[in-house]
Amino acid sequence: MENDDPYRPANVRVYKFNDTVDHLILKPMAQGYQFVTPRLVSRGVTNFFSNLGEPRVIMNDLFQGKLRQAIGDATRFGVNSLAGVGGLFDIATPFGLPKHDEDFGQTLAIWGWKDSAYVMLPGLGSSSTRDVVGIAVDFFTYPLLYYHDIGTRNALYVLQLVDHRANLLDAEAVLNQAASEDERYDFVREAYTQQRENEIYDGNAPLDLPYKLDNDTPDTGGKPKQ
Repeated sequence: MENDDPYRPANVRVYKFNDTVDHLILKPMAQGYQFVTPRLVSRGVTNFFSNLGEPRVIMNDLFQGKLRQAIGDATRFGVNSLAGVGGLFDIATPFGLPKHDEDFGQTLAIWGWKDSAYVMLPGLGSSSTRDVVGIAVDFFTYPLLYYHDIGTRNALYVLQLVDHRANLLDAEAVLNQAASEDERYDFVREAYTQQRENEIYDGNAPLDLPYKLDNDTPDTGGKPKQ
């Protein structure tokens, strides 16, 4: 266990801190948001922020040599931005342009950084030493960062956080059923590790991984993702 999780003592402390903040602030906000927001509206908010992440996906498609996927994702971004009213509506998926999720952490893994220690980040949740570098790079590819009105930009960041947390409420219910209080840290760590390997290998992981990937593992992302 220690070899798989060399920073475990610090990670557990950060996990407990994140969990406390989540239960005191984020979860109540997410539940209130879910209660007052019509499903169609909340789906539009999720679509909008997902569309803002497409430039990051396209960039990492190219870094990973996935040229055909990059063309498809660029087309998807254009279609949803224009016909989908700024991404509020996902027009592209029904027309055969599915959503992909590529980031610089995955790119680093493709480039050769395979082994990476698990890290629990304050406020951000599950990550790894490799993915911390990836997060730093991806941060500068997010269009919202360059929006000139700071007040509006910060409000959108808060909305994105609350919407994301609301989308994880069902996953949290699965987590509560699958693991006791004492087991949750390990469950979240294993779920994140398997999820990342699945993303890196596009669902086709090599047979020599030290564990079996389970595509039914709930996507808690460590947040919850917190």
